[in-house]
Amino acid sequence: MGREQEQYQKILKRVIHDTENQKVNSMDEIIQLLIKELSLNTTTNIKRSY
Repeated sequence: MGREQEQYQKILKRVIHDTENQKVNSMDEIIQLLIKELSLNTTTNIKRSY
């Protein structure tokens, strides 16, 4: 599995964990959490590429 796939897998596992532990209560919260995590991940990847 590629490095990028591993990063996305970690993000999804974290979101699933938070949802199961009732830290996330609605689809809107899940979407916002995913957007936040993906934005952080994208920013990190852009910085690494320079």
